[in-house]
Amino acid sequence: MSDTTVHVRLDGETAAWLAGRADRMSTGSHHQQARTELGLWRTVLGAELRRIRLTLPQARCVADVLHGTLTNPAVASGAGLAYAECYDAFRIARATPGGESYGAKHGVDEQELLDYLATLGPAADHALRDAIARWWAQPDPGDSPEGFAAAGLQVNNA
Repeated sequence: MSDTTVHVRLDGETAAWLAGRADRMSTGSHHQQARTELGLWRTVLGAELRRIRLTLPQARCVADVLHGTLTNPAVASGAGLAYAECYDAFRIARATPGGESYGAKHGVDEQELLDYLATLGPAADHALRDAIARWWAQPDPGDSPEGFAAAGLQVNNA
């Protein structure tokens, strides 16, 4: 059985925020509130992931671009990190002599995909990047709707 205990030292600002949340939510203590906040974050990520609408070719394209990218603890304001990674990768691929664009490789409209990724809020962007990292972490990710679903990302075949 793995250790399910977490110990963390908070900075003063975060500790005050957590104590305030505990008071407003009547959880009884900042310890209980920390557990509640983790549950809330997990729920938010799941809800945002369920709202993401990508086609299978788009998911393959994003996965190709994000392959090897660590899910970092940052959240972006404005266009998200998945957008930024795809934008840069698309630009570099188009500028590479003899290189194949991601759009051609995956049969997607790059601008349409970028426009969609730009609409994702910070939590959705993070949820997408985490799902793609989980997809790549599978022993055999399965380049199919079922393979992406195993990582929590629902895609359609279109």
